[in-house]
Amino acid sequence: MSQDDEGGESSSRKDIIKELKDAAALIDAVREISKDVDENTVLNGAGNETQVTVETTLEGDLVDRAIESVQRKADNIKKLITTLIPVFLLFTGGSLEAFGIIDIFSDGDEIPDSRDCNYGIDWVDWTWEDDELNVFGGLWTDCDIESSDTLDNMVVMANAFDAETPNQEWVLGNIDLFNWYQDSNFHIELGDAPDRQIEIWVDLFIQEEFDDGGTPIAQEQLVGVEKPIEIVMGCMDSEAENYDPDANQDDGSCEYPPEEIEGCTDSEADNYDDEATEDDGSCEYPPEEPCEIEITNHYRGHVADDEEQDAILIAFRVIPTNCEDENLKIDMELYQNGYSSNYTHDIIIEGDDESDVSHIFDGVAVGDSWIPKVTTSLDGDVLEQVNFWGIDVEEQESETCEINLFDIDIQFNNTDASIGFDIDCGEQSNDLDGYNVSVQFLVYEVNTTNSGPNATGPLQWVTETYYIQGYIDDVRFLSLDDFLDSSITHYDFYWYAIWEDNEGNPQYIERTWMNIEFESEEPIGCDDPSIFNITSISAIFTVVNNTDIHLEWTLEHDGPSNDAFCIDWIEIEINLYKDGNPYASLSFDELGSWGVSGSATELTITPEEADILGNLSSGSYDALLKFWEDGETNPDSDVFTNSITINT
Repeated sequence: MSQDDEGGESSSRKDIIKELKDAAALIDAVREISKDVDENTVLNGAGNETQVTVETTLEGDLVDRAIESVQRKADNIKKLITTLIPVFLLFTGGSLEAFGIIDIFSDGDEIPDSRDCNYGIDWVDWTWEDDELNVFGGLWTDCDIESSDTLDNMVVMANAFDAETPNQEWVLGNIDLFNWYQDSNFHIELGDAPDRQIEIWVDLFIQEEFDDGGTPIAQEQLVGVEKPIEIVMGCMDSEAENYDPDANQDDGSCEYPPEEIEGCTDSEADNYDDEATEDDGSCEYPPEEPCEIEITNHYRGHVADDEEQDAILIAFRVIPTNCEDENLKIDMELYQNGYSSNYTHDIIIEGDDESDVSHIFDGVAVGDSWIPKVTTSLDGDVLEQVNFWGIDVEEQESETCEINLFDIDIQFNNTDASIGFDIDCGEQSNDLDGYNVSVQFLVYEVNTTNSGPNATGPLQWVTETYYIQGYIDDVRFLSLDDFLDSSITHYDFYWYAIWEDNEGNPQYIERTWMNIEFESEEPIGCDDPSIFNITSISAIFTVVNNTDIHLEWTLEHDGPSNDAFCIDWIEIEINLYKDGNPYASLSFDELGSWGVSGSATELTITPEEADILGNLSSGSYDALLKFWEDGETNPDSDVFTNSITINT
């Protein structure tokens, strides 16, 4: 072939390529339009038939070839053909016959393929560099590529579509004429494509069929084609000193600090390396002296102020050696020979210094030879263990109080005898259990008893039982009334307090007043009661409703006891004490006058008569009572009540 021929062929090829690009664009446009028309039931429904005419400025020959190609592809892209007709009809009002399209829906037989060789696309890929989009790939054939008689020349066409537009608009395209004698690979330059996501369709034609407007024999699709991001060169190793976080392609420029020298960096080690910059854990040290413990100053004993004497104190000193920076565990146990430990306790101490340790095991059961054992350990290894001498825990007798007579006093008048007494349990304040105490007051004719030759029995007696608890001021009274016998002038008086102690043994306290003379006198009349002597027999406080006190005060005068109208009038005063301190008082002018007869007269005074006796708070209360006979200015005597306790 001559140079002119080659130049003409090149020019002709360029023209063909341009026309093919235009044809591809036309086909693409028809494809896109057909998508909308294909789903239009108004145009194609109910048996409607629509014809399409396409207007173009392309050379008639090229259009004819494109349309013929569409005709021959009808079986493969029937949807495209069926939608082209209504679109062309809508735009032009003409028909495809105007462009040589005939029998587009023909059911005639396809022309059989008479090729001797089969061809196909083996692989396909793309690159997008320096704003240039390129498609390349490889072809295959089942014929011998060394045979010139059987191989056909090929045409590879690539068309790019914008995947981000609704109709996937055609962007650009190109072809490559392929000769098997050169290579089995192809390369198509598509040029500068828009910076968007692209889909590429690659079609393979036999050149002869391509020239005649034939259909492709193979087709591949490339999806997700995008322009690569801008390459930023730099160091991408984050461990490097010049790491560039914006770089997306490593250029080998990374720089690193000087190489570490591994070795022992501890100057205290035997193999210390002064040139090492990073410790590799290889340091070696001289053997350490073992941690040792000594336990001294052993002590065990009862706690002195423990009432039950069942609390055992153990104490000792721990002396560590070579135990610096160590935490030592101290286990303390209390056990009896042949048995496991009943009582245990443990603590942690530091091994830097000596430590004095003590612990009290309280509530230890009664038993012989409780042995304290102390164990010192480090990380589970026992360093020292010591057993102390055993110690006994004995049964303790319960503490009880002893009944004692704090005070007693007897008074006589012409006809009666009264005795006041204060019995306590213990000799100081306590909350121990008390005792029921029976108290008797008896009078005998002088030198007579209950038994023996002179046994006549008492002339009169009185017995009361009291529950005596604690050490409090609570005076009680007993009286013997009208016991005189005109034939007897001397009498013996006996007072007994009898109880049973905590061991069940009877106990008693006795007081006697012997050979007391009583003179018989002429009965006193009641003409002038003011001349009578008034005696207080008893004054008893009782608690009512948890907050109130009632006073039962018994008095009598020495006038006729059988005359209820022989009354001597008195005025009284109450001085109330709380917990031993003055609390409140009522004078005689606030309490009015009270009558006392010759027989025992009991005055009952409640909070209604004396408001200071009501609504009292918790505490211990007693009172000093005084009384005056009408017309007198000085009290006859001081009278003390018993002490009572209020718990609100």
